[in-house]
Amino acid sequence: MALKKSLIVTPTPRGADGLPIIRRVLIANRAEIASRVVATCRRLGIISIAIYTDLDKHSLYVEEADEAVYIGPIDQPEGNPHQNGKKIVAIALQVGADAIHPGYGYLSENADFAKHVLESGIKLIGPSPYAISVLGDKRQAKEFLISHAPEVPLIPGHSDSAQDLKSLSNEAERIGYPIMIKASAGGGGRGMRIVRDKTSLLDELSRAQSEAKRTFGSADCLLEKYISRGKHVEVQLMGDSFGNVFTLLDRECSVQRRHQKVIEEAPCPWMDEELRQAMYKTAITIGKLLKYEGAGTVEFMVDIEERKYYFLEVNTRIQVEHCISEEITGFDIVALQIFVAAGGNLKDVPNLQGVVANGHAIECRLCAESPEQDFLPALGTVQRWTPATDILAAHHLTNVRFESSIRTGTVISSYFDSMIVKVIVWAPSRAAAVEKMSLVLRNTVCIGVQTNHLFLQACLAHPGFRTAIDYTTSFIPDNKEVLLRNPYVENLEETRKFLGLVSALFFRSIAKRQSKDAATTRTFASLRGFRNQVSDSSNVPVDIIQERSSGSNIVVKWPYTRGNTDSSIVQAILKPLPPIDTSPLSDSTTSHVSIAKIYSATVSQTLAKLSNTRSQPYTITILKSNVQTHKLPADITSSQQVSEWLVSDLTIDVQPSPGKLTLHLATDTSSSVFVHANSIGTALAFNYFTPLTFGLSLSAAFSNDNASATTSQRIHKAPMPCKVLDVLKKDADAVEVGDVLCVIESMKMEIKVLAEVQGTFRMVAKEGESVAEGAILCAVD
Repeated sequence: MALKKSLIVTPTPRGADGLPIIRRVLIANRAEIASRVVATCRRLGIISIAIYTDLDKHSLYVEEADEAVYIGPIDQPEGNPHQNGKKIVAIALQVGADAIHPGYGYLSENADFAKHVLESGIKLIGPSPYAISVLGDKRQAKEFLISHAPEVPLIPGHSDSAQDLKSLSNEAERIGYPIMIKASAGGGGRGMRIVRDKTSLLDELSRAQSEAKRTFGSADCLLEKYISRGKHVEVQLMGDSFGNVFTLLDRECSVQRRHQKVIEEAPCPWMDEELRQAMYKTAITIGKLLKYEGAGTVEFMVDIEERKYYFLEVNTRIQVEHCISEEITGFDIVALQIFVAAGGNLKDVPNLQGVVANGHAIECRLCAESPEQDFLPALGTVQRWTPATDILAAHHLTNVRFESSIRTGTVISSYFDSMIVKVIVWAPSRAAAVEKMSLVLRNTVCIGVQTNHLFLQACLAHPGFRTAIDYTTSFIPDNKEVLLRNPYVENLEETRKFLGLVSALFFRSIAKRQSKDAATTRTFASLRGFRNQVSDSSNVPVDIIQERSSGSNIVVKWPYTRGNTDSSIVQAILKPLPPIDTSPLSDSTTSHVSIAKIYSATVSQTLAKLSNTRSQPYTITILKSNVQTHKLPADITSSQQVSEWLVSDLTIDVQPSPGKLTLHLATDTSSSVFVHANSIGTALAFNYFTPLTFGLSLSAAFSNDNASATTSQRIHKAPMPCKVLDVLKKDADAVEVGDVLCVIESMKMEIKVLAEVQGTFRMVAKEGESVAEGAILCAVD
């Protein structure tokens, strides 16, 4: 059985004075990668210096760093300050930094920034400006390899400088559809589009060029033949200034959405040793040609039908997924970066040459997005963040890493990427690693912001990933319908019922906790004797719980038991509330009184059935509970307008079933709560009503439903804070269903706004304007 040791942290070289050459590192980045660099600096005894904008003043990475420098608001006239190289270098000089670590994204693959850093006398923890300029641009990289290493296999395509539509259209015909458009100057899935026929070339090219220009500063794109049955495999390189280049083995990154990785594993389980060694040889050849220094990744596309690999690009920076290479090789890659930047010779690092894979590692990227809405980015407040490391027993947590800069109360902004957490596990075998990751994700709680949390679990559970190793980059598109289902239960009806019961229990406890005598009363004491006129069956203690996603309603009756003095044991009877039939009503005759009559009849019938039922009530024993209050700092705002909420851990025993449950909760408003259960791997949201407040909500909902049925289809509002990038129609233009009306951008992602009805176009927001969530963008009259 493989054994796993702690990461090897390579010491920083020392100068003639006996002191470390690098003692102070400024991190030109934010969030998760900044926290990651801080962690290694701490291990090496290096002082870490963070930079932050107004949106990050309360971020975890700012607290973790030894020092932090405020660089102003995020939205400055000259642009995002994280991309202002001159400003960052000036700050580094002011604070006496010996070196700058650029992380990934932002300026990490900017040759001009690298040159400016070195010219200022500060060391760059990254490759040379020459290597970045040659390899950081895909077109230049291909031209360089054709001239200097023609043996490197390239995907058939077009990489000339000609960028006009006619030239690119002709090249697309020559290559043959489908093709892939790629931004020449960057990676990370930005500026990439699949074009399956010539009719969509113009639109997709326009979007790719726009995204490339905003993200990388250059609109240039290249075309490649799209390999439909392909694997994305990459080789981790580490080079130094002495001409040494070694590999830290390979990674499989084929589970992607929007051409961006969401699950990675190392090593690639599909490749045989012959193919693997050939790929390593190609990667080292490229690294030595450029005299590559520091960490870099050579990415390949593998055609699994022909068992051939093709060069894609070189990422001249540390990768998001570097952690899984660390796990199987045992080396801290950030420490090696610092070692090389300080002038270290990699041949002096024990065991680096000829490193072999130990066990298997998997990384999952937790992203703030909605898989159900084609992975639309999500914003808001993280109302609860509890990683599995705070929930599971210690023996389950060996070789589990969470790399994140979020915590309960973090506000997710539209200015930043949607990835908020990386989860990494190691195990002796792939099967064990998949099993461990599934356990860890099931027992991780992220509430308040939509994420791909459950979607990741569905990917891990899918036979096409769990037991098969020949999955390709089309794994998610090919299986999306299945992946959107809960992987643990086919029908959530029973789960909704029991979690709804817990929601009612929770809110009744809150009512008592907030009363005047809460300080002298047990947490759930309010459940005993909560009643009006016990002899009146229509006046029994009753709650109505609504599960938000399905809209299903449950009536919870709390029977009064005389003489019960144990407030930790309560009883309840549950019954689904039938849908309120409002079909007899019409728009013209509807009144609140009419709705109330129908509602009252339905609820009264349900309560009568509850009162007459001979069914055994559920007995709930509260084994353990706690409640805490969280508040947003006064100077932080959230798009959800949540400023104060409660979180709770609740362990109960429900009889006759389902038995013992440990649940994790967080309120969304004063009358709604999220309840996370590891049995379903996610949280469900519930609205809490009294019979009176439920009736009022029904009336309001009916009024809204009977407003103009097409209003929402005709008026397009911003789904989140965003910027209007492009308006594709003119006022008074005729519009057909499916037409692209405008393009907005949020969280570094472009989103098309499509017409849902025919009509005449009318623009409200202006091109280039930044708008708030809910603002009207345009309309179809």
